[in-house]
Amino acid sequence: MSYGQPPSGNQGGSGNQGGYPPQDSGQGGYPPPAGGGGYQPPAGQGGYQPPAPGGGYQPPSGGGYQPPPSGGYQPPAPGGGYQQPGAYGAPAASSGTNIFAIIALVAGILSLPGACVGWGGVILGIAAIILGIVAMNQMKARGQGGRGLAIGGIITGVIGLLLGGILLAIGAAALGFLNAPEGQAFLTAIPLTLTPQP
Repeated sequence: MSYGQPPSGNQGGSGNQGGYPPQDSGQGGYPPPAGGGGYQPPAGQGGYQPPAPGGGYQPPSGGGYQPPPSGGYQPPAPGGGYQQPGAYGAPAASSGTNIFAIIALVAGILSLPGACVGWGGVILGIAAIILGIVAMNQMKARGQGGRGLAIGGIITGVIGLLLGGILLAIGAAALGFLNAPEGQAFLTAIPLTLTPQP
């Protein structure tokens, strides 16, 4: 049996074929409850009963507020209580940003345009990667800030190193080709129009 479906045996249609009895037939269904129907309270208890005479709120015995038996606030024992930060062997946090992280980011950013002149991208990219790694190690040991700067320096350093290396390889291949006999023939085949023709 599934939800929304009548019990088996009723195949629909206008006639009653063993399913639910018709609503307007006046037969079947549950018989009315004995005693006139509805909820009947127990005899002798007719709804809400007012409170006993002298009712209302009764204060607790013994009067009002009682102070704690120990006599109030007790200060902590000497030597206990709050410990200063770093008392459990944690490195003392020095404020500020790690200087190597800043230098790594600057070197990494400069390695990108430096790659266009060849060795500049390679040298600055390597410097940015090394400084970024050194900065990450110092930040762990000293608890300094600047982790994002160091990561940015490492990433831009890697990009500058790769870009500089690719451009150097392309330049070296071009020079090798131009110095070869095939390159010399290529250069002589190009008409030079630097001087005006008469």
